[in-house]
Amino acid sequence: MNEARVLLVDDDPALLEALPEALRLRMSALTVDTADSAAAALDRIADRDYDAIVTDIKMPGMDGLALLAEIRGRRPDTPIVMMVHALRAGAYDFIQKPIDRDYFVASLCRAIETRALTRRCKEQQLALERHLTDLEAIVEERTRELRQTSKVIESPFRWMMGPSGQMEQVVRQIKQVAESPLSVLVEGETGTGKELVARAIHQLSARREQPFVAVDCGAIPDTLIESELFGYEKGAFTGAHQRREGQ
Repeated sequence: MNEARVLLVDDDPALLEALPEALRLRMSALTVDTADSAAAALDRIADRDYDAIVTDIKMPGMDGLALLAEIRGRRPDTPIVMMVHALRAGAYDFIQKPIDRDYFVASLCRAIETRALTRRCKEQQLALERHLTDLEAIVEERTRELRQTSKVIESPFRWMMGPSGQMEQVVRQIKQVAESPLSVLVEGETGTGKELVARAIHQLSARREQPFVAVDCGAIPDTLIESELFGYEKGAFTGAHQRREGQ
């Protein structure tokens, strides 16, 4: 157990002198402060947080019950041992006079252990709250990153990795032609990204809400390309058994 500090409140000078010595002989790592009145006790607790407070009930001026209520308001977590029956008023325990020292020491040890447990619980709660705050900050940061990533994924130019000066020029041209209602011819060798350019133009155009249909014209015979693109009516040619819409 770490060193504990106890406040003893009583108007009996003999008890204030004898009881601290008896406690120190029976309890290791203990510091005992004394106060000969309720007013002196309140001055003490204003400057220090005690592990337990022991007080008599019958004292001149403010009695022990009034002091108990005052301490409960200022230091609600501090256990208070009354030297009379005062449990209903909020005391942790009571000791009847003349004092049974063995019982008194045992009661005081329990009060100090209760206070230590309360402190540990509060420290763990604060640590948990700090951990939750850190987690919330991490989640918020990850959310921002995901939103930024989503913007990149949704961009029609996401396929342009490490744009050069020439690619920047292509991007400018795509933006320019996308505003036009006219048809656009995209030329280039196989594998240069003609379909990607077409998709980017579509996504930036006024037709972006309509489906984008990619057709590999090179894979369609010349005799069928017109029918594939524009469709045909039933009986338009041999084998046209039903109407078909173009792509």
